[in-house]
Amino acid sequence: MNKFEQVSEAKKVYEAAVQAVEKSDIVAVLTPLFEQYPQVLSVRWRQYTPYFNDGDPCRFRVGDCHFKFHDTEEEAGDYEDGFESYSENLEKQKTMLAFERALCIDQDIMERVFGDHAEVTVDRNGVEIDEYDHS
Repeated sequence: MNKFEQVSEAKKVYEAAVQAVEKSDIVAVLTPLFEQYPQVLSVRWRQYTPYFNDGDPCRFRVGDCHFKFHDTEEEAGDYEDGFESYSENLEKQKTMLAFERALCIDQDIMERVFGDHAEVTVDRNGVEIDEYDHS
């Protein structure tokens, strides 16, 4: 088998593996973190392909995570939706980093599982996916 055939075969294996990932697989990655950090009620991120990227190619990407904690005010956060981004509170930063590390999942998987132009919220009860318009 030549190198081109090897790459083609590897790509087929990769694509099949991406197709095999389910929402429940990603929730399973976060479940232990919800147990370890009971102060976190839910985590949310937005993922989309930008319409414009200052001349650079527009590629799908998963945005930063935002968190709802037990002590988060209802209208807190950048979007006044009760979800905080990085906080000055060092303990909250450690918690947020743990979740974000767990969500460093292949972009192709995230797009296939949750879709493009989506706002994804995960809590102890499961996943909620809403359409997201970033224009």
